[in-house]
Amino acid sequence: MARKWLILAAVSLILCAATVIGVRVQSVKASSPPPIQLSSIGVLGSDYSAHASYHRGAQIELWVDYYNSSGYEYWVTLHPAVYHSSYRLANFSTQILTQPYVGFQDSDWWITIPKNAPLGTYKYWFTLSESGYPDQTLVISFKVVK
Repeated sequence: MARKWLILAAVSLILCAATVIGVRVQSVKASSPPPIQLSSIGVLGSDYSAHASYHRGAQIELWVDYYNSSGYEYWVTLHPAVYHSSYRLANFSTQILTQPYVGFQDSDWWITIPKNAPLGTYKYWFTLSESGYPDQTLVISFKVVK
């Protein structure tokens, strides 16, 4: 009978220790910087130059730079969104596998501004999501003109 209690106490101690260690690992991970860090975002025209405004019907490139500080591959979710008030020019998400090296990496998407798009200031929001870390978001503005 004493042997059963001893085994039960040992198993309980092991489970308790595993729980404490697991909580500590999670808290360290959440408080450390993410291995993939959002660096900068931008908009370029078809001439590969940045402008304060773009014309209706023009093609623009939405780009993002992020930094891999670990040198390992990570699955991340990239979420660009471009809005003018409630008008949605772009809003989508895509998952990518980062490259296994330390340094800057980038992604980009080409979109066409419709000829009937509202004129005015648009905001380009970009969110990078990585499991176990808070979302990282940057926002910039540009204008759509006639």
